[in-house]
Amino acid sequence: MQQQTARCKWLDVMKLLSVFLVYMSHHDVTRYGYTANTCVPVLFFCSGCIAYHSLQQPFGRYVQRLFSTLIWPYLTFSGIGLLVRMYFSEYALGNIIQWVKGVLYASRGTSPVVALWFFPALFFLRIYYYGLNRLLRGNRKALLVVCILISVVIKVVHEDATLPWGMDQAGRYLIYFAMGDYLFQAYQQKPFAQRSLLHKLVAMGALFGGAFFYYLFFFYQSGYIASLFHRTMSIYEMYVEQFASVLGCTAALFLLSLLLQHIPLLCEMGQNSLTLCAGENIVKFLMPLVVGTIGLDMPFVTGPQGAMQCILFLFAAHYLVSVPVMRWMPFLVRLDLKQVREFALSAQE
Repeated sequence: MQQQTARCKWLDVMKLLSVFLVYMSHHDVTRYGYTANTCVPVLFFCSGCIAYHSLQQPFGRYVQRLFSTLIWPYLTFSGIGLLVRMYFSEYALGNIIQWVKGVLYASRGTSPVVALWFFPALFFLRIYYYGLNRLLRGNRKALLVVCILISVVIKVVHEDATLPWGMDQAGRYLIYFAMGDYLFQAYQQKPFAQRSLLHKLVAMGALFGGAFFYYLFFFYQSGYIASLFHRTMSIYEMYVEQFASVLGCTAALFLLSLLLQHIPLLCEMGQNSLTLCAGENIVKFLMPLVVGTIGLDMPFVTGPQGAMQCILFLFAAHYLVSVPVMRWMPFLVRLDLKQVREFALSAQE
């Protein structure tokens, strides 16, 4: 039981760190925008770690649960973000219509208010994974290989996000979800402490090596290693580098989560990673307005100062969005008609 609790703790912290990188990639696109290509796959990896038991459910119940926990919060928080922007800013009707269309189309990069595009993408990804798991009769290794092949083909043939609700991006990220499921189940069957010394050394070498590679990628960006050899990478070498950077990011965040898993506040924030993602746009839009009402200014800053500003936004999203929503309006996160009725009755009183 203690092992399972510890695993949940590091997994929660790992999700929190991934969300922080998402904040940074949205905050300073010029310097940190490329981190979105590494932190979003890590979120899918973390989701895969907890996928095993849900795959045993009947298909109808499985889809219903996915809708209530992914599509429903996407619609509610995207709608709230859109209403906040409409109320506090003077936008042309044409812009508002385009934003509404973007929310309904739910594809990456279609609108400023579609920052949660990976919720619908994860919805379809998990449906694909469920079907492949049934087709392969639960063979984990075969499932991992098939998901790798699907993701590679989609990455090479269909790079851009064009289909609605992230249906094409779901296939692209299958590889990371499958890796999370496979590695987590392998760890559960035989924990790290029970492995041989050789396995431990190889695992630690891979983790620290991957973390160091991501350090180079994070601070020197794409193409740094190739530049040391005075050559330009081909498009396929760039794909390999990007995949390696995702693995490096996963290793780095895993090691950090092991160090930070005993901080209760971080674990609590990681448990509410969905509302942290959903509250990003709301907090980033409202905080400068709130600060301005008391005569102060909150300028947009980049670089290391921008990272500190993202930490401020992250804690603001936790205390101003996650905590109130989970305490008083949990139906915004998970569709529950009983909770909606109770909330409506309490509001009338």
